Amino acid sequence: MTSLPPGRAGHWSALAERGTAWGMRFVLLSRRVLGRQGCRAVLLPVVTWFWLTERARREASMAYLAKVRMRLGQGRPRWWHSVDHYLNFATKALDSVVAAQSPAAIGPVRVVDPDGLAQVAARGRGGMVVVSHLGNADLSRVAMGGRLARGMTVLMHTHHAAQYNRLLDRLHGDPLNRTLQVTELGPETAIDLQQRVERGEWLAMAADRTPVGGRGRVARVPFLGAPAAFALGPWVLAGLLGCPVFLLFCLRDADGGHTVHLELFAERVALPRGGRDGALADLAERYARRLEHYTLLAPRQWYNFYDYWAG
Repeated sequence: MTSLPPGRAGHWSALAERGTAWGMRFVLLSRRVLGRQGCRAVLLPVVTWFWLTERARREASMAYLAKVRMRLGQGRPRWWHSVDHYLNFATKALDSVVAAQSPAAIGPVRVVDPDGLAQVAARGRGGMVVVSHLGNADLSRVAMGGRLARGMTVLMHTHHAAQYNRLLDRLHGDPLNRTLQVTELGPETAIDLQQRVERGEWLAMAADRTPVGGRGRVARVPFLGAPAAFALGPWVLAGLLGCPVFLLFCLRDADGGHTVHLELFAERVALPRGGRDGALADLAERYARRLEHYTLLAPRQWYNFYDYWAG
């Protein structure tokens, strides 16, 4: 599985990956032999060990659960709620790998697309899909495969989860769906991304974590009852590309399947010269409101295990 982000002592990207390729293969074998529920039983003691040995992340989980449960009118979280939070993360990682290996084994992946991303893509237009660490954005490769003829490139900082992402790329084996390491958005990278969009490709980028190494600007906007820092980079990129921007949230359903929720965020992001900073902050606040909406629908599927409100 991938490592969880670091706690208060550091930025989410600083932690080396925990777990190894053989561990991933062991989990896959367990899933094949025991089924999904049996594999979850195998995962439980492993997850519990991680929970017991990661004090900062455990406290971050409890702090998040306290905020979200307060918004839902529920009582204070107990320790078993946090263990279940960890188990949901492990299940998400397992589902991502299983879906890459055998899409049919993951159960139904339904797509709700009221604003017509598929129709936009069918006209040969490229664009941006803004994702998050809520739910399972990795399954978008499965769900969107037939909807994006030119494919999707996932922009991410992958150093902290190198083995996991290499495994996903290898299992997908699809040259139209790939990850691209992007730590900084320099001129050459911006030109390359612009060319991809002009060819009709789609770029997926998470917008719910602050920039790697503290570089880049952020805006502090309300999220689950308290100000949190959100990166402005995705909205700067969207302004440069001048393309449609959709939000994507892939949530696990009660029946074990998943639903991909797509919604149009902007036909085109316009950043005026005067008031540019205010426009970027407004975009971050709009995004945070939508992220909060979906987080309250699936609170156990939030996978930012660090002090999200401290930055």
